[in-house]
Amino acid sequence: MKQVCVLGCGALGTVLCNLAAEKLSSLPEYNPKVLWYVRSEKYGEYDLSEHLKTCRENNKYLPGVKIAEDVVISDDPAVVAAAADVILLAYATRHVTEILEAIKSHVKKDVLFVSFSKGLVVREANKSFLQPGIWLVSEEIRRITGLESMVISGALTARGLSNGEFCEVTLGAKSQKDADEIKQILQSDNLQLTWTDDVTTVEICGALKNILSVAAGLVDGLKLGANTKSAIIRLGLYEMGQYCRYMYGKYGASRFPNTCEGTLLQSCGVSELFKCMLRQSDLMPVVGDDWDLYNLIIGRMLADPQYVKMTVEEIENSLQPDFVASGPDTAKKIYTQLSAVHLCERYPLFTAVHLICSRIIPANMLIPMLRQHPAHL
Repeated sequence: MKQVCVLGCGALGTVLCNLAAEKLSSLPEYNPKVLWYVRSEKYGEYDLSEHLKTCRENNKYLPGVKIAEDVVISDDPAVVAAAADVILLAYATRHVTEILEAIKSHVKKDVLFVSFSKGLVVREANKSFLQPGIWLVSEEIRRITGLESMVISGALTARGLSNGEFCEVTLGAKSQKDADEIKQILQSDNLQLTWTDDVTTVEICGALKNILSVAAGLVDGLKLGANTKSAIIRLGLYEMGQYCRYMYGKYGASRFPNTCEGTLLQSCGVSELFKCMLRQSDLMPVVGDDWDLYNLIIGRMLADPQYVKMTVEEIENSLQPDFVASGPDTAKKIYTQLSAVHLCERYPLFTAVHLICSRIIPANMLIPMLRQHPAHL
């Protein structure tokens, strides 16, 4: 029987375990037990993996949600990876390389690998890898394990899914057969997966929307209104499409016409932007919520005169010292990449967000930088 494994002990990893366990009970070709790798970390005075085994609840990352009895918890990544026929990777981007290095010698060559990680990996030059740069998580998976991966991204939160809210996500996979197998494992009445072979756009959307969430927060902080926020959404989608088309054209065209534009209209694109940008509360998200909303709050504070002398890092530490907003970090990575090839002027929104987050220009320069946007020409 085939074995499904989950890597990642956060809120999303917890929900994926429960969701897969529920579905696998009716799929005879699969082992009904889900293997879950939980890395060694502390929860109070306890080891998290031991706490989860005893309490059957992830009080650290998704309190109030019971872990299904058919979820088997392990703190040994090699054991979990070696057994896996399907791997669901729900790791923070900054830890992706670490977990891939831990499992690379143990994964099966025909394993189906699905990444839920949103963000970009920075590789520093070293003895074994001389070319530094910015890479997609799928590229890092390929480099370390030699495996191609599928990507899932979209407008969902772990808490919402566990509460039974209806959610959509986009599944990027080159093979429809592989996509259908993943849909069989994960799709439910409350979670719908839409397949596209445009894997690259699905993955890039998950990273770039973090920048646009900061931009939306800047609009709120500057009190510029709904008209301006609507323009930010439109210009942001334009820059996302341009970036996918020209910066990642090396992957070749999809067999579907106008795929990039079509993918942007799916859950990984416009839907996720709406989810992030429509939030009105200034309350910090809690565990299980969408921490991408943190970017929106950071953007509002960057535009607030009372925080004008504070750096992004100082603002983050004043709110939640244990978390880092992904938007400013992603904006910096994209700016570095665009600057190296002299293309910043083609992406004025991405560029403006980085310069504002770095305190190189004031927040009120956001709109002046967009007045000559390439989308208007």
